[in-house]
Formats: sequence, structure tokens, C-alpha cells
Amino acid sequence: MKEIEFLKKENCIYKRGEKIKFSVRWVSRDKIDDVRFRMIIRYLDDTPVGLVQSEILGSYNSDQMQVSSFEFDTEMLADGKYFFSIALYQRDDIGNNVILDHVTRACSFEIISDV
Repeated sequence: MKEIEFLKKENCIYKRGEKIKFSVRWVSRDKIDDVRFRMIIRYLDDTPVGLVQSEILGSYNSDQMQVSSFEFDTEMLADGKYFFSIALYQRDDIGNNVILDHVTRACSFEIISDV
């Protein structure tokens, strides 16, 4: 993964219920099939809070830059500061997740109440 960019946002502060929209710029050295993304949301003390997974994004040839965009709703998150890790992965023949790339503490964000 080359870059994570929050879309239509100058800072990473969101009102509860506001959608977090971001894009991931990435490239694969090899041809890959049935690629998916997974994002694990955690409190700053590393306590896991939730998991967001994409559907299958498709198959990709080697050395081609890709941009994948995602969004998720923050309605179920309490006020506070969080970070997320993000993984690019595939499933093997028996359903295990095989991580292709992973970024720990990819980005921090904050949820606030609509006052």
C-alpha cells in the first residue's frame, strides 16, 4: 500500500453518524485474484472496537497502480479517539485469510457528538 487519503475532509474529526470516506493507493508486484480489504478499528490504547471488510474487489495484474475507495458509518462508535489498521488480503482454498500487505496504525481519527 502506497497511500491512504481521507476524502472530502481537511481533518480527521467526524460527528457521530458521519461517514468516513477514504481511498487507498496500492500496487501489487504479482498478479492477484479475489483481493479484499479489512480495517480494524481500535481505541488509542490498542483495544479492538470493530472490523470493517470489503467485498471482493477483483483481480489485478502485477505492477499496475490501483486506487480503491471505501466508506463506513460511524453511528455505532462512541465519542473518542481511535486509529485503524488496514490489510489487503485474499482467502485461500479453505477460507483462511492470507494477508498480502498490512499497515498497523494507518491513521488516527476522532468521533464527536453533534452538539
